[in-house]
Amino acid sequence: MAAEFTATTSTAGGGNFRVQHRPPCRPRLAAPAAAFTPGCWAVRRRHYPPEQRRRVPGAAARQEPSAASTAEAAKPSKQKDQQGAAHPPAQPPPSRLQQEVQLLVALDVEYAHLRLAPGGRHVSLPAEVCAVDAEGRVLLYEHCNPLGQLPEQQRRRWRHVGGAPPALWQHAAPLSEVRQRLAALLQGRILVGHHLRKDLAALALSHPAEATRDTLQYRELQGRRGSGRKLADLSAERLGRRIQAPGRRHSPREDAQAAMDLYLREVHFQERYMAYDDLVERHLAEILGTASLGSGSDEATAAADAAGSTGSSSPDAGGSALGGSCGGDGGSS
Repeated sequence: MAAEFTATTSTAGGGNFRVQHRPPCRPRLAAPAAAFTPGCWAVRRRHYPPEQRRRVPGAAARQEPSAASTAEAAKPSKQKDQQGAAHPPAQPPPSRLQQEVQLLVALDVEYAHLRLAPGGRHVSLPAEVCAVDAEGRVLLYEHCNPLGQLPEQQRRRWRHVGGAPPALWQHAAPLSEVRQRLAALLQGRILVGHHLRKDLAALALSHPAEATRDTLQYRELQGRRGSGRKLADLSAERLGRRIQAPGRRHSPREDAQAAMDLYLREVHFQERYMAYDDLVERHLAEILGTASLGSGSDEATAAADAAGSTGSSSPDAGGSALGGSCGGDGGSS
């Protein structure tokens, strides 16, 4: 390689000028392999001649995405829709109140009205017992003989004056057996009913107060000054359902279901009757549900904007779109 030197030359006019000789430029060498990344394809094309470029494995398969292909990619595919339908998003776990619904049991008792002859006292004794769950399934339905444990001579002294007819309960199991079955059923359950104090007293049965839900005790289901209201009136007013029609025998299953529906609709999920932990759980679920809905709408809006911008771009802008996509690939890698 020749060394650099400087010479001075005179001209015809007497002036001098300096001529400086420099060595020829060195030929450009190929960049190291580490520099050939997918993100610098445009730089490599600009600074390196084609014979000195190093191809990255798989780079030949990279093609410039067209506007139509980008728009198709932005649209949800049918396969993804089918997968989403086959595997729906996971539902949030049920709250404590929703789990408690599985423990509810509604009870109703129908009575046989008897009178001690001649001219004796009048009593009402349980003759039909029915228990249903929150979904209306019958858990227990029994006829019981309120006089089953009395001697035959004492039974004849009682006269039937109303209520459940004797044909239903004369040959039924004694009240003590039905009481045992009902007590086993209510173990660990929450008892719902209308005027439960009367029914439990007639059955000679006890249940924890914290696990008892009597619709007669809630202010929204009471009359003026806290007076009790009939179950038939509440059912017609709040549920739009007629029960205990005149001239027809009362159905314990129908009454128990009406009491259960009244409690679930007017009491169980109302905030004024919730504990503090239940209120916190409900409001937290509402906040999370709102946030998830908002994020879903934001994602849909972003996808629509991306599809619109891709469709409106011209073919001449393919180079800038390719550079942006390459830069995104390089950053993600």
